[in-house]
Amino acid sequence: TAQGSQKWVKLNTHESNINAISELKNRGFKLYGTTLNNNSIDYRNFDYSENTCFVLGAEKWGLSNELISKVDQSIFIPMRGMVQSLNVSVAASILLFEAIRQRETKGLLPSNGEGLNVKEYERTLFEWSYPELALIYQKACREYPKLNDEGEFN
Repeated sequence: TAQGSQKWVKLNTHESNINAISELKNRGFKLYGTTLNNNSIDYRNFDYSENTCFVLGAEKWGLSNELISKVDQSIFIPMRGMVQSLNVSVAASILLFEAIRQRETKGLLPSNGEGLNVKEYERTLFEWSYPELALIYQKACREYPKLNDEGEFN
């Protein structure tokens, strides 16, 4: 995660990559794995406006053969010159930008806070704004107080 974003981006952990892939497939995600092989297709040839997951490997090793066999489609980012790979954060940025571009074109991007229900938003905001107090409320099994527009509570 980017510095600080872990405060509001929910992270899910799994025992293994294969477990994560199985859960995502069960939830209806299409998985695209970045790798150079004979089955890889240019990433620009797909629709990422539905539930999409990009699977990227470590910069030095790439995806394991086991992971490659589990993704729905192998994709690559075309490059010129002698280098055939990108820093993993750069590759992720390119893929996510394309997914966002496609969703924006189809009018699927949230514009007024859609996507996060009010209760989840308020919980996340309180935990981010007051992490120490959030722990106290959690230990006491109490609901967080409501925050006003200035982020204060009574």
